[in-house]
Amino acid sequence: MLSTRLAHWYEIEALVRAGDIEWAARDAQYFGERIGTSQRYRIPYLRALAVPAQAHGEIDRALEYLHEAAQLSEDIGLPSEVWSIRVALGELYLNQGDTQQAHENFMQAATIVHSLADALGDEKQRITFLASPFVETVLEQDTQRG
Repeated sequence: MLSTRLAHWYEIEALVRAGDIEWAARDAQYFGERIGTSQRYRIPYLRALAVPAQAHGEIDRALEYLHEAAQLSEDIGLPSEVWSIRVALGELYLNQGDTQQAHENFMQAATIVHSLADALGDEKQRITFLASPFVETVLEQDTQRG
């Protein structure tokens, strides 16, 4: 069932972390064969492709996949996807030593996070969202580089 595959790239990442890079790459390809022409499912597919590419040291290819996923997320209007992809791009650029590109991506992610938080009508939800570990990490990275 595809509806449960919007975060399939997490499974691919788990396979890579377990040392099953080739299995992860095959699984990502298989996922791509199943999504058809769905632009929404192309986003996690591109993220899934980026994981084994990075593990194989194909950083430029991983960056291409993530940039395409970010652009597609922006085109569709999925800011929650965009900011998490921007974080992944920032981390990849940081690992490459490109602090300028890393900073720009972390900054874009933080801007989106703040706009999403501001859109929450309930103050308790807003505080909870901003206090989540992943969001805190994004905001800390932006503050440290800003």
